[in-house]
Amino acid sequence: MQITCPSASLTAQELTLGDQIAIQHVTLDCTNLTISVPLGSGVATGEVAARIVINERELNRLIGAADDSGIRDLSVALMTGKLRITGRYEVMKLLAVPFALVAVPEIVGDSHIRLDVQDLSVVGATLPGFSSQIIGERLNAKLSEHLNVERLGIPLRLVGISVEPGRLLVRGEATLALYQRADPDKALVRTLQRPSADPG
Repeated sequence: MQITCPSASLTAQELTLGDQIAIQHVTLDCTNLTISVPLGSGVATGEVAARIVINERELNRLIGAADDSGIRDLSVALMTGKLRITGRYEVMKLLAVPFALVAVPEIVGDSHIRLDVQDLSVVGATLPGFSSQIIGERLNAKLSEHLNVERLGIPLRLVGISVEPGRLLVRGEATLALYQRADPDKALVRTLQRPSADPG
């Protein structure tokens, strides 16, 4: 017997992916569900739309971790439609130049998030080895380590991103399939796949 359902939703809060990232809230909206019962007797399929919320505290933890990027004392504030980031950038290992920038997040390659730096203010901007491009590249390198669904092994295609006060909202899509493998042990194979981007 097959059960069909035009829509179903699942929500989860405080979801932690190992030591990689903590997600404040996740909503999965499934459409066009077809499920064979008893489970394992046939194919189950559907489309999944995910809405992921990452709060400001977690984003600060992710990009504020110490590394060798030359950027330190980072602080991120999430505002309507944009981020404000302050910190200090080491110039020629001699000075740490304070900076503040405003950036808009964007999705690249359906898989990760980067910052488009809109405005940068600094002290000592004329010093050699210092530019908004360099800071942007260093920050985006940090983000790509954590806000990249391919690196995290999450089979989503990112389709949208927005910023609200105190939180980052990311939307993604996936295709769900559950089918029975033709093996003697009748094992079930579950897949959650990134759908291809629309042509053009």
